[in-house]
Amino acid sequence: MARLKDRYNDEIRDALVAKFGYSTPMQAPRLVKVTLNMGVGEAKQDSKMLDAALGQLADTAYQAWAATQPTAAAQLHHAPLRHPTYPESASRAGNKTLAETTAILLADWNEHLPALRDHVMPDGMSQDTLYGTGWQDGDLVRIPHADLPPGSPDWWFDLAAWASRTGPDVQTKRATISVVVPRKARLWPVLPTPTPPSPEG
Repeated sequence: MARLKDRYNDEIRDALVAKFGYSTPMQAPRLVKVTLNMGVGEAKQDSKMLDAALGQLADTAYQAWAATQPTAAAQLHHAPLRHPTYPESASRAGNKTLAETTAILLADWNEHLPALRDHVMPDGMSQDTLYGTGWQDGDLVRIPHADLPPGSPDWWFDLAAWASRTGPDVQTKRATISVVVPRKARLWPVLPTPTPPSPEG
């Protein structure tokens, strides 16, 4: 990222100004962030591929950054944890149940929690207890408001799923997200049922 930013400042920005006739370099588009994507369609047959993709992709991004910022990286704690969506994604392959994949996720988190507690400042009071083999009361909470854009409807923060990828094949699912507003959040007026036209007669 640092090398790309240098190249933008030294070469690309001036080229954009010249090409599009901007009156000031401030009008030129800026590079804000780089997003990494990896196709994981085959994970529905092999759950290990999804776990590897999530863990390896994040680790690859971190290692690339650490190579350019070794001093800053040396002050950080790097822990490649399993992604929270692992249980649902891995159990869909059919090789393990949701309970088994949840236990795998929580065991992975428990392995890393002691070291994380030494390096992460909690937002509030926290207990030094580990997870069990399954979710307990209080483990799953509503999404914090800071994690979603201001003005988001209240039901976006609920634990109940309201969005899913749909389609007959992997490519269509990657391109299609279906959102269903929960019944309790459907506060709009009931729309009248259209009257069918009278047959001509």
